[in-house]
Amino acid sequence: MKVGGNARFFTSVSNIDEVAEAVRWAKKENLPIFVLGGGSNIIVSDKGFEGLVIKNDIRGISFTDNQNNVQVTAGAGENWDRLVERSAERELYGLENLSLIPGTVGAAPVQNIGAYGSELKDNVVSVEAFDISEQKNKVFQKEECNFSYRNSLFKQTNNFIITKVTLELQKNGNLNLDYKDIQLEIEKEKIDFSQLTPEDVRELVVKIRRKKLPDWRELPTVGSFFKNPEIPKRQFENIRRNYDDLPGFETKTGKVKIPLAWIIEKICQMKGSSVGGVKVYERHALVIINPYDGTANDIRDLTREIKKCVFDKTGIEIEAEAKFIGNFD
Repeated sequence: MKVGGNARFFTSVSNIDEVAEAVRWAKKENLPIFVLGGGSNIIVSDKGFEGLVIKNDIRGISFTDNQNNVQVTAGAGENWDRLVERSAERELYGLENLSLIPGTVGAAPVQNIGAYGSELKDNVVSVEAFDISEQKNKVFQKEECNFSYRNSLFKQTNNFIITKVTLELQKNGNLNLDYKDIQLEIEKEKIDFSQLTPEDVRELVVKIRRKKLPDWRELPTVGSFFKNPEIPKRQFENIRRNYDDLPGFETKTGKVKIPLAWIIEKICQMKGSSVGGVKVYERHALVIINPYDGTANDIRDLTREIKKCVFDKTGIEIEAEAKFIGNFD
């Protein structure tokens, strides 16, 4: 988002020993720790961070061929989209819908990243992480990671520094083409469904994302800023009494997922709204951009306005996907 002050202390780490050394030093100096991946989903306070920022730069990607699948293990500092690209090039199924999501491999499990009907948890085998309290490396199997919608064990606590992620991909899997935007693009391009490969779907997803979301290198953004809320069916029905065209999609848990962009645009009418130098993107109401050298406080204030409007109009409490770092007065 091109905002935020300085880190008081900063180091980059490329292996487990360097992680351990950095943690020991921060504990000795009684400093808080923040682990930085690609910086793609954080809002750093204008005052900066009064502690040690550890840049995770652990690299390496390996593919292990099994009879029916391939396991890929990647260092936490690897670029996420590069991993997706390499997997699709090998015609491996599972990650193609998660193309062009910015950030690092290590950040992916924290957020349980998801897009176009797929989530990271669908492919996770294990996550290795350094336990800050016990100062040792641990391996968490998928069921121990407590994955849920844009959430995980690693997001619920600041006690772990992810070092490595292992995923299971299929050699002859099924493509996930259920998402409406993907189907529309296939129809538009008159593509034969039966001929599609993971690499083809990756190209479609990249094309769709580039149409809907600004390039952060040209227009500072973290992409989708808020989670789409999931609410009880009864609450959804009550809201529809006032807004009868409100869309909703029933989840496996029996709740209803609401496209928040629709509420921000249609009910709150905040598409294009601004505070200071930041604003709601005119082409997608779930996106906040920083076209005019806005501050972290501008972003905080705009998100507060959005949250208040959504709650006042619908009673829904919404949650940011982006993480606010440091001291915000």
